[in-house]
Amino acid sequence: MKTNQILPGSFGLPILGETLSFVFDRDFYKKRYRQYGPMFKTHLIDKSTVVMARTEALEFILSSHILLLHTFYAAIIGR
Repeated sequence: MKTNQILPGSFGLPILGETLSFVFDRDFYKKRYRQYGPMFKTHLIDKSTVVMARTEALEFILSSHILLLHTFYAAIIGR
């Protein structure tokens, strides 16, 4: 995934999102991994969620957004 691409995935229905599929479909993650790849967005229990299914996805986030993550973490701990 390149840094200028929009994250693939689906937010599903308003409010519920894909929560029902997540709860009742044992292959929820496998299906989305096959459809969208190792990193995708979804909406579970009224929360937007990013799923990173492989180490490459985490490496992408850490290498391309480390400053953003550092700023977010600093804001949380108050530094």
